[in-house]
Amino acid sequence: MTKKDTLSLLIILCLTSLLLSAAYFLTPHAVVRSPEHTQLSVIHMDSPNGSGTSYSWVPTTEEDQAIAQKIVEYLSSAQERYTFQRTLYGGYPADWDVMTLMLSMPDGSTRGIVLGPAGFQSYHDKDAFVNYSYPSSPHPSFPNALICTLIHPEEIRAFVDEAFASS
Repeated sequence: MTKKDTLSLLIILCLTSLLLSAAYFLTPHAVVRSPEHTQLSVIHMDSPNGSGTSYSWVPTTEEDQAIAQKIVEYLSSAQERYTFQRTLYGGYPADWDVMTLMLSMPDGSTRGIVLGPAGFQSYHDKDAFVNYSYPSSPHPSFPNALICTLIHPEEIRAFVDEAFASS
């Protein structure tokens, strides 16, 4: 093989890996891939309805666990995309009605989902604060180690709000 052939092969391999990586990151996937092995451990609500208070809901009763499983099953139909974002941002306004769902994943890791206020309008400077999922345990397995942007987070938020209203 000549140097020119080797260089051509190397360029083709690099372009192929770049295209495969782009396809992997741009293709939507389910927020929860294995709902039967994933558990919703807690939902933390910051300033529900703009009240300025916060509280956490832990599914302890059988009825609460059924609601939690219903939410996890819904998350298996919701979608997200991987991002190249490496850090988590915080500091959303204190009067925002923000909800954080904590999931125990099948690989033993924990994953958080931050949902913005109901009716949240997308603002480019505020998008990094809400409507994403993130690894919250120290050493999750790949791909649970990546931060993801939720697709149609308003539908997820509406479903979770409705699940609470029906209980």
